[in-house]
Amino acid sequence: MEKLYDVLIIGGGPCGATSAIYAKRSGLHCAIIEKQSVGGQVINTYQIKNFPGFTEISGPDFAIKLNEQLENAGVEVIYDEVIKVDFSEKIKKIYLNSQVLLAKSVIIAVGAKVKPLNLPNEENLAGHGVSYCAICDGNFFKNRSVCVVGGGDSAVEDATYLSGVCSQVYLIVRSQIRAQQALVDALNTNINSKNNIKILYNTEVVKLNGEKILTSVDVINNQTKTITNLNVNGMFVAVGRIPATEFLKSSLNLTESGYIYVDEKLQTNVPGVFAGGDCINFDIKQIVTASGFGAMCATHANKYIKENF
Repeated sequence: MEKLYDVLIIGGGPCGATSAIYAKRSGLHCAIIEKQSVGGQVINTYQIKNFPGFTEISGPDFAIKLNEQLENAGVEVIYDEVIKVDFSEKIKKIYLNSQVLLAKSVIIAVGAKVKPLNLPNEENLAGHGVSYCAICDGNFFKNRSVCVVGGGDSAVEDATYLSGVCSQVYLIVRSQIRAQQALVDALNTNINSKNNIKILYNTEVVKLNGEKILTSVDVINNQTKTITNLNVNGMFVAVGRIPATEFLKSSLNLTESGYIYVDEKLQTNVPGVFAGGDCINFDIKQIVTASGFGAMCATHANKYIKENF
C-alpha cells in the first residue's frame, strides 16, 4: 500500500532539513526526499562565515552536522528522485522512481542547480576540464592553470579556494564583481599574498577548445572586442543557478524563470503545498534565509494539517 505522511519534504538542503526538524518536533509524521545527499548545494561551498553559531565552517562539514541533527531527531530520509507530483486532490501524491508516496501536506525545498554557459562543446567537456564545483574537482587541477567564470559570491569564493590549489587562476567577469565585500577582501588578500589570481573584467568566454579534454578557452573583451586565448586545463563555471522546478510546471504557478510563487505564509497556489529556499520567488538566497524559510514552512504546514484533517 502507498505510505501516507503528514508532511513530505522534497529536498534535503538547509531549508528542507530545517523543515523536517520543525515538523518532527511538532509531532508530525514526515520524511525528506533527497536524490543526492543531505546539504544540497551547501556541500559545494568552500567556507561559511555568515551563519550564526559558526565563526567558520566548510560546506561539507556543515552538511555533516545537518545530517547528524536529522539522525538525532529521527527524521526519515528517502534517497530517491521525484518524477512527478499530483496535487489535484486533498491528499497529495508524490511519484518517485521506486514508489508512490501520499501526504497531507508537501514542502518543496528543491533549491537550484548550476547554470551552464550553453557554449558549443560544453556538455561534451563536462567532467573533462569543465566543472561546476570547485570544491569537488579542484584537486584534479593541482599546480595547473584554470579559469573561473562569474562575478558573484560563488565565483569569488571558487577563485579564492583554487588559488591555494592551482598554479594560476583567471577570474573571468562579464562586467564587474558583484560579490559580498567580505569575499572580495578575502580574494584581494590572496591576490596580494600568492600573486596567482588575475581578474579579467568585461570579459566573456566564447569558445572551449579541445575534443576529448579541455585544452584552452577563447575569451572576448566586451569593450575592445579583442579575443584572447587562455591556456588553461580547467574551467569552473559559477554564473548563477536556476531553480530545479521542471517537474512542477503543470502543478504550481511559477515565474518565467521557474521560481515558485508563494504567499506570506510560504504557501503556493495549492492549499497545503508550501515552498522555501532558493526555489521560491525571493531575491535573497542565503543559507540562513533558507533555514528560516524551512521553519516557517513547517510551522504553517502543521497549522494547515491541524485545521484540515
